[in-house]
Amino acid sequence: MKKIIIMSILQLIVTAAFAQNLTVKGIVTSEDSIPVASANIVLQNANSEIVTGVETDIRGEFILQNLIVGENYKLSISFVGYETQEFDFEKPTKDIDLGNIVLFKASIELQTAEVKARTTKMFDDRRIVYPTQKQKELTGDGITLLSSMRLPKLTVVPASNSITYWGRNGDLKLYINDVPATTEQILSLASKDILYIEYIDHPDAKYTGAGLVLNYVVKRFESGITGNVNANKSLNRNMFSGGIMLKANHKNSEFGIDYNFHTEKDTRNFDITDEQFNFSDGSVLQRYEKPLDVLGKGYGHNIALSYVYNKPQNTLFYIKSQYTYNKTPNDDIISNLYNFGIRTDTTMREINKSANAKQLYNEIFYRKDINEKQNVEIKAYNIFNETLMQNSYREYNNILDISNIQSTVNGKSYATLFRTDYSANVNKTDRILAGIIFTHKNIDNIYSGTDNSTTDINTLLAASYIQYSGRSGKLSYHARLLARLNRVSQKNENKYTRYEFAPLLRVAYQIKDDMWIDYRIIYAQHRPSLSDMSNSVQSIDDLQSRRGNPLLKTGNSIDQTLTGYFSVLNWDVTFTFEHLYNPKYIVEETFIENNKFVRIPVNMKYNHAFYNECEISTELFGFIEFSYTLGFNRFINKGETYKHYYGKWYNRLTGTLNMAGWRLDAMIWNHNNDFYGENLWTSGRGMVFTLLRTWFNGSLTTSLACYNPFSNYTKQGTVNYSNIAPYSNWTYSNTTHRLVQFGLSYRFNYGRNPVSDVSTRSNVKSDSGIINSNKAAAKAEKRN
Repeated sequence: MKKIIIMSILQLIVTAAFAQNLTVKGIVTSEDSIPVASANIVLQNANSEIVTGVETDIRGEFILQNLIVGENYKLSISFVGYETQEFDFEKPTKDIDLGNIVLFKASIELQTAEVKARTTKMFDDRRIVYPTQKQKELTGDGITLLSSMRLPKLTVVPASNSITYWGRNGDLKLYINDVPATTEQILSLASKDILYIEYIDHPDAKYTGAGLVLNYVVKRFESGITGNVNANKSLNRNMFSGGIMLKANHKNSEFGIDYNFHTEKDTRNFDITDEQFNFSDGSVLQRYEKPLDVLGKGYGHNIALSYVYNKPQNTLFYIKSQYTYNKTPNDDIISNLYNFGIRTDTTMREINKSANAKQLYNEIFYRKDINEKQNVEIKAYNIFNETLMQNSYREYNNILDISNIQSTVNGKSYATLFRTDYSANVNKTDRILAGIIFTHKNIDNIYSGTDNSTTDINTLLAASYIQYSGRSGKLSYHARLLARLNRVSQKNENKYTRYEFAPLLRVAYQIKDDMWIDYRIIYAQHRPSLSDMSNSVQSIDDLQSRRGNPLLKTGNSIDQTLTGYFSVLNWDVTFTFEHLYNPKYIVEETFIENNKFVRIPVNMKYNHAFYNECEISTELFGFIEFSYTLGFNRFINKGETYKHYYGKWYNRLTGTLNMAGWRLDAMIWNHNNDFYGENLWTSGRGMVFTLLRTWFNGSLTTSLACYNPFSNYTKQGTVNYSNIAPYSNWTYSNTTHRLVQFGLSYRFNYGRNPVSDVSTRSNVKSDSGIINSNKAAAKAEKRN
């Protein structure tokens, strides 16, 4: 009897143990009993949160693992052109075998609805955006597909393979299945292989320096070779760029090599400068520069090698090495310099520049999923930069040289980073993230010529952070505290150690299915850059010089942002209101010393910056895509001797017409300016029209683009409002005005065999997020 009791208890324990690891499997076929490959399999819990998702393999088979006993689930099986099949599982206690699942062809009406609807899953820190089948068919590659998805704060120009991020709190970072990627690697992706894009607009602390993260989740392949060849040739300019990418897959391993180059000759970029110098004795000198001849050319190469080992839900490892070389042998300008005031003569100004820049970058990354709730990441990289710049400035008249300044900078810099991050799900809705970072940098510059000096700066940064995220009903909350130790030494003469803190608090509330609002406040401290703290002096011309300031203090900032999103019918609206308060912000000011004007970085009293923006997007009539952004920036700057106010309206417009397999894009944007201290920076304006077409079942993409067809030049620059030495410096470029550019991208593959498990860690984690479909997508799903 005792043995029977013990055996019964053991059986219950074993049964309970296995019940914690349930699986669901099945085979998806069509009405004709043909296996349906690449059908979407999505498993959601009772809160409509994605638990996991896979695609069927070439045999139509799928398997979902690690289901928790006692939970309610909904399984959705869908494929373009077929009706969606759904299954509800009420607290399953054993493995589920659905057997053969038949998908029935949808009516024409439903097919149209599926093609037009774009499903967006809303989390509190990201959006998961599923491209439609129509978008995949009309694009062909990852860059063009992105341009058709109308994501906020992005302008994508497929002809030049450029992605512009208009946000302010960090940079755009690109990933493919959680591995860092370049625009060239995104270009190599076939649209048909892209499952969805994670639009992460509130990145975790582990994404250092990121304001927006785009993670392309694509089909994984266990064998085969894929590649891409691309080229862009300007038809009316001497400009050419291109590249080649190759990847080889074997089981969980992927080997890659990328090579890209660019060359430009006879470029025409020139500056027009208007300066005024107010001397201590009350005399005034004004100078106006007008270029006579401009000549520039340059070229560059980039090659990268990589290895990726990716075993989903278990291990991600990659290592990459990249070498970049850029050379500008000529950047020359000859101009007339007109003088007014204490001088009324006209002189000649001749500037000759050349530069060589090399960079070697090595990175290694390892992530281990300890279990379903925990993972740890380790990342390390080192960067070596070597730059040689030569600058010759000569001002003269018919009789003699007024100034002749020669400058050579031989610079070397080293940077090493090590970081580790730990993530754990506390429960079904809460998550904790913590990490430590160590960074060491060294700058060793030698300045020679008219002025001779050296810069030898070492900096050590040690930081740690902890972040907690959770959710209660429709309310999500995030809190993060980051602490840093910053130690800087310069030639063993100037040393300092500073302790800095950067807390963050964010709450998001889901008002209803297609409406949410988000508030975030960040306190941060801004360290002076190494170049600002340099003790070197460089002459600009016979009246001006620029030098560093080792006495700079750390600046502060309080950043408050209110963001919202809602959908009305087929219109998506995103708005942002941001206030940035910067006491002790570091800006450049001008002082007079010994009758010479010295430009030096200082701590201003404060800056108030207000950023307001509203973006709307929609699709009309099934073949027109439209996105429009209206914004207004307002600045208040206070220094020791000045107070400035400035406001600026700006617009961005993107429109797309899709007809008979052809795609016509129109993009227009104007100045989106920033004003800090006494310097106004203008971002420039542009206009691009692009005609695209994909051929051979999406393998080949061709484009014909025209840049700024209605203007003679593009213009951007800086305006300084100093009461001592105000100036305006505008850079004019006729290189891109009325530029006609032809581009092509060809993708090829051999022997590729996809695996069924395509999910990534960010997709299956038990995130503390809010997930819903937008209204248009929800209606389409309901119809299906």
